[in-house]
Amino acid sequence: MENISSLDIYCSLENDMLGIWFNIGGKRYMVDPLELFNSIYENDEYYILDGNDDFVCVKVHQDSDYYVWEQTEGIPNSALSCKFRSKDYVSKIKTCYTQFYNEWMSGKNDIYGKDIFTIEAAKAIVEQLDVVPSSTYNTLKASEIKEEIFKFRTVYGRIDKYQIGIGERMFSTFMTHWDNFFGNVSYDLESLINKGETEIRLSFDTQETIIKIKKVSFQKDLAFVKIIPNCFVDYPIIVGYCDYIQTIKIIYEGMMNFAFNHSYDKPIFNEPKLLDIYNDIKSPLIEAFITNPEMEYNQEDINKHSIKNVLRINPDYDVVIWDSENIPVDVDEDGNIDELHDKQGNPIKIPGLLQWQQEMCTIIIDANTGRNYVKDWVDYHRRGLEFAKLLRSKLSADFDLWYEAPFEDKSGTITKPILIYYYPKAHNDI
Repeated sequence: MENISSLDIYCSLENDMLGIWFNIGGKRYMVDPLELFNSIYENDEYYILDGNDDFVCVKVHQDSDYYVWEQTEGIPNSALSCKFRSKDYVSKIKTCYTQFYNEWMSGKNDIYGKDIFTIEAAKAIVEQLDVVPSSTYNTLKASEIKEEIFKFRTVYGRIDKYQIGIGERMFSTFMTHWDNFFGNVSYDLESLINKGETEIRLSFDTQETIIKIKKVSFQKDLAFVKIIPNCFVDYPIIVGYCDYIQTIKIIYEGMMNFAFNHSYDKPIFNEPKLLDIYNDIKSPLIEAFITNPEMEYNQEDINKHSIKNVLRINPDYDVVIWDSENIPVDVDEDGNIDELHDKQGNPIKIPGLLQWQQEMCTIIIDANTGRNYVKDWVDYHRRGLEFAKLLRSKLSADFDLWYEAPFEDKSGTITKPILIYYYPKAHNDI
């Protein structure tokens, strides 16, 4: 008969401090809450248990319908080896963490401290186990899957900080320029398109946040996404089912936007300039796929070419277009755009563009003077995107064009910069 262990885990108060505990060999150990939870989703070595005078570090892996613990360090003269049924393992962890979170929210103090376990991490764990409740998360039936939105965005005012997550489970961290080869991101996304599976690594001081993406075989429009935070982040592993093409688009545009906001005219030692990073990430193949996953690609569509200028449409009081160095590009009342020429070398003209921008003038004045203002932002951005797509159709391939919401728009209609694709059937809508 198989030697199946029971996961003897429980939540209780110790000296009026709330904690999660594990019994083994007649001794009680405090559980590291993040490490134990993460063991559900990723085979690895985890520092799980801590006693008053010893500890247990175990290697955890899934073996068919079981979780197996093999001790690697701790408890002198006592080798720990346990085999837990997957369903029992996940069920007991969920029960314990739900109780811990509810009691924590009721005002109880925890034993860990905010440097080890935060209320945000506890909430994410409870939500995660509700969304993807089974240890067989990667073999769920279509009817059991809850689709969520993958999120990746840079943080306003910070060139090195970004937020990443699935649904409402998100954390913030950093990328460092000196230990990331940004061309790997586009290569990894191209591998996902070609092979249906990839792994993206974003380094922060040599410590990596890992994004694993695998296309769902039985539902081609979905991908299973796993986000493993770097060791500087006190946050659990995040998993979920997300729209396949949208996830590729969000990562790609998020990384392009990171490059766009990177230092341009103030190079630091060993730091590449903006367009160096931007062109490392740039991938016509990814853009063609996002534009139309079913289309046949011409060779000219997938040949990599360098971007020489990045334009932004972001209406301000007297500016509508900005160039790579954040210098305004003049537009006159007839829509003539200064120093911009189309593919044939003719001056570019976008009638109505200046008048669209000028709608912002009274709003900006109201915002700066504390007066309330009202705007139909959905209609405003619908028209703005039409202008953007028209401008994109006239620009040559060595230009990129982004569309952004003005600072005064707090509606959430546009939540991040939108790359306007070069390809004629691109999905550039809100």
